[in-house]
Amino acid sequence: MYAKSVQLNLSISKSIDIEFSNVVYEVQNGFRGPKKRILKGINGYFKSGEMCAIVGPSGAGKSTLLNILTGFEENKILAGKINYRDNKGDKEPWNKCRKYSCYILQENYLRNLFTVNEAMMISTNLKIGNDLNQNTKQILIDDILDRLDLIDNKNTHTNKLSGGQKKRLSIALELVDNPPVMFLDEPTTGLDSYSSFHCVKLLQNLARDGRTIICTIHQPSATIYEMFDHIYLLADGRCMYDGTAKNTIDYFANLGLHCPKYHNPADYIIEVVSNEYGDFRDQLVELVENKWKISEVNSLEKLSAIEDNNVRRNYKEKEKTTVLINTPSEFKKFLVLLNRSIVLSHRDWNLVYLKVFMHFLIGTLLGTFYLNFGNESDKTLNNIKYISGMIMYLSYTSAIPAVLKIPLEIKMIKKEQFNNWYQLRTYYFVLLIIDVPIQILFSFTYCSISYYLSQPLELTRFLMFFGIICLTSIIGDSFGLIIGTLLTPVNGIFISSIFIAIFLLFQGCFVMFNHMPKYFYYFSYFSYMRYAFEGLIQSTYGYDREKLYCSNNTIYCPFRVPKIVIKELALTDEQYWFDLLVLIIFFVFYRIVAYYTLKRNFSRM
Repeated sequence: MYAKSVQLNLSISKSIDIEFSNVVYEVQNGFRGPKKRILKGINGYFKSGEMCAIVGPSGAGKSTLLNILTGFEENKILAGKINYRDNKGDKEPWNKCRKYSCYILQENYLRNLFTVNEAMMISTNLKIGNDLNQNTKQILIDDILDRLDLIDNKNTHTNKLSGGQKKRLSIALELVDNPPVMFLDEPTTGLDSYSSFHCVKLLQNLARDGRTIICTIHQPSATIYEMFDHIYLLADGRCMYDGTAKNTIDYFANLGLHCPKYHNPADYIIEVVSNEYGDFRDQLVELVENKWKISEVNSLEKLSAIEDNNVRRNYKEKEKTTVLINTPSEFKKFLVLLNRSIVLSHRDWNLVYLKVFMHFLIGTLLGTFYLNFGNESDKTLNNIKYISGMIMYLSYTSAIPAVLKIPLEIKMIKKEQFNNWYQLRTYYFVLLIIDVPIQILFSFTYCSISYYLSQPLELTRFLMFFGIICLTSIIGDSFGLIIGTLLTPVNGIFISSIFIAIFLLFQGCFVMFNHMPKYFYYFSYFSYMRYAFEGLIQSTYGYDREKLYCSNNTIYCPFRVPKIVIKELALTDEQYWFDLLVLIIFFVFYRIVAYYTLKRNFSRM
């Protein structure tokens, strides 16, 4: 019963046709440069049940048109209309239609540490609610993998798949919720002829189930070209041909443009619109526009096409009953993403285990280098340098990896969010939940061994010390996220390093607060390192600590009384909890800013 129901769920109960007219789109060249018109008033109609290809030479506007139709890049057209029509021909808003569509990018953005089946199960749990239990979901996954010839690779890690297998897996991940509209950007790029053929054959079969399949494609072979139901030829931002693939040769022959025998029709039409046989572009555009005007006057052709598609779908629906699927709540998606992140953290050796080892190694090295410095008064100045260096070390080692975190995943996050896997805030909250324990683990690994070797062995002081260290590491990670969402990785690493260096200047160690010029002193309040440094000094020398050990060989011990250390550094005595509170405020503020800069980054992509 389950097997039959799940397999039948792959048929389409809702179809979407896409119509666009007089679409004009421009981009700005540089900050104040002239605008360049990419699309110049084009019209088109893509029907459900057909596999449509947008073809043309480089710079023709193929990807721009696809991105406008999908809304993936949130492009705003200068003029024109885009309509999405349901089975009855009624218009539907894009926000609603977006839930029924998916966009498969040219690059295969897959998480390498999961097997094919695990990746499919994650996608299924994010898209399908509890109306299907885990066993039923597994049957659904097996059926999709079998249809896409991936069942034998079910337990293979995604990074070990071939290019064609990765492309099919990218499609399989989006098929679990049965989208009626599928957009694909260059689906055959990087594939050999055999893999390209089977990829397009798969898309053809999916279109026959009633889906609207729209893809851009660059120089397909003759065999692949003839597999498309509809060809939309673009050149210089204008439509040069809008019709079936099989009719292409005859259409151009009527204009006196005869394709040589044994010549690839796809290559030939691109050569024609590239003016290799003379300039026929204005003539081709005029023919297409005249055809579109006639179709606008007589809309019966469109309506009959819709009716034909409905008849074809209704015939299939007599044989099949579609199971309705409810999407899970965002909280359930949060739990799925949280589990995915935990598994990734466990399996990514570089992410956790290597860093834990390096923190332990550096903590041991510094602890040995500053052995017992926190208990000896004649080494107090060196111990202060140790505390300052600890803040610098943790800030750099937490901020720099965070700068790279979002840029390395931004395309994958954009794809998953656009394809209705989850909302951005859900992903970000999971990122917060995962990052904080990892930073605490790193801080404890470094702090425990380093503190044990160099500072007073008092549990209360250690916990106070450790609390400041944890917040310093977490704030550095949050600051790195802000920079990573604003700048490119190369610029982000450079700028974050500069900012951390500036924060260090206002820390209070290199230049004490009572020695700073007043106009610089007030800037120190904006440096989280000021409060981290003050909190660590308070936990080490404050709160009525006993006198420090003074060697018999030392004639003068100015820092034997710990309060003198705090006074000389121009710090306020017993202000630890205030410093801790301010650091928490810095953490919350940086995390909120990082979310909105990430959200802004998505809106500008």
